Amino acid sequence: MKIECLHLKPFGNMIAIEFDRFDVSKGGLLMPDGIAASFPVRPGRVVEVGDGAFFDNGTQRRISLKIGDRVAAAGVGAVTSVNGSDVELINVDNVLAVIW
Repeated sequence: MKIECLHLKPFGNMIAIEFDRFDVSKGGLLMPDGIAASFPVRPGRVVEVGDGAFFDNGTQRRISLKIGDRVAAAGVGAVTSVNGSDVELINVDNVLAVIW
């Protein structure tokens, strides 16, 4: 189920990513969204960042990503639509690298 909203603020260790609509395979082929979603690592852009989780001792784990960062992320999250763009909410631990 997809939820339409105007603004989105993830909680804790969650981030919102707008994944690229097309991926290029190793052989140079453009793959549509449905096929690319089945691969384990996908590139995308961070559109919103949570505040970070709290440890048992009360200290907060800050998220080092910022809005606009290009990342490579694994896993599948909850899909929602923000201002007409599809974004996924995933755990920050699923981000493997920052791409530049």
